[in-house]
Amino acid sequence: MLLRVREVRQRSGLTQAELAHKIGCSSELISAIETERYAPDTIMLSKIAGVFCLSPRDLFVGPPCQDCPLHGIPTRIQAHIKYWLGAEGLTVKPFVRAGVLLLCSVLMA
Repeated sequence: MLLRVREVRQRSGLTQAELAHKIGCSSELISAIETERYAPDTIMLSKIAGVFCLSPRDLFVGPPCQDCPLHGIPTRIQAHIKYWLGAEGLTVKPFVRAGVLLLCSVLMA
């Protein structure tokens, strides 16, 4: 599994120095994490993920789950969707990905 810290950081518009300041480390450490010269512990992963409102699991690139309509959606948003659908006795499968993404955009706004 690969970390995608650089991808998430760049997408958010933060520099390495800005991310480092937010989590209380050096920009050199962020560079080392992004280039896989340093493997962060769970505390560091939690801090980085927290800056982007993600779960630490969302920072990893794993094998794609093509069958899952929630693939690519942040874990915390997936949890909300599954909770709401479960409360109604529904499952995720019948819902089209476009509808789920619309719901996510409302939740993240």
